[in-house]
Amino acid sequence: GGLCRMLICSWLPSKLRITLLGKTEAGKSSLGNTILGNDSFPVCHFTRSEPSICEVRSGLVHGRNLTVVDTPGFFCPESSEQELKQEILSCTTRCPPGPHAFLLVFKLEKFTEQEEEVITKIEEYFSAEVFKFCVIMTLICSEQGVAGGTSREVEICSGKEGNKGQLSISV
Repeated sequence: GGLCRMLICSWLPSKLRITLLGKTEAGKSSLGNTILGNDSFPVCHFTRSEPSICEVRSGLVHGRNLTVVDTPGFFCPESSEQELKQEILSCTTRCPPGPHAFLLVFKLEKFTEQEEEVITKIEEYFSAEVFKFCVIMTLICSEQGVAGGTSREVEICSGKEGNKGQLSISV
């Protein structure tokens, strides 16, 4: 919790809008809860309980108003490709005038071709410009929760123009 809150540095604006992107079951909701310091987003570890629509939660963290948008996971079995694209693109209207940052959430131990495809889909949905506003979050899931790590997605995303880099974090 404390490590994540260190992200809220003094140079950040007093109102911050963050959108979480990633594959189904990547840990987006857990990360959103860690950022906000509460259990705003429902998390179910035993079923594929993933929002099929964007969910928005807000909170005051270290004197800053944070808005976090949890998006449906890429490859969500409950949505068609077109429905998923429309819903993920709608995240920009859920926190007007749009997110300050996109957090790309990946599970470290499961970086497969599908995770590579997530990066491709993000570029298709938003354009290559989106990577100027992205931070990669790598998560290691265990029985105790989620912990940070590094992986091959850094190699894939680091070549994207404007990418802000990677941050591994414990949630």
